[in-house]
Amino acid sequence: LRTPGRTLVIDRVFTDAQGRRWVVDFKTSSHEGGDVEAFLERQRERYAAQLDRYDEAVGGARRGLYFPLHKGWREW
Repeated sequence: LRTPGRTLVIDRVFTDAQGRRWVVDFKTSSHEGGDVEAFLERQRERYAAQLDRYDEAVGGARRGLYFPLHKGWREW
């Protein structure tokens, strides 16, 4: 997706059954040790600005991060 001065690569964009548009980014970050939930929350904070740019580029969307290695999901 091209926006003024920037090219964005969005992993997944879709519309759910309720008509809400989503932008989802897949993250393969690894995590050793305990407290996976805290790790996933830190990752959500880390990547929030990136997904906010995606949201803006597609004209409004829910945002999601999927962590396949941890079977983790964060949305906002």
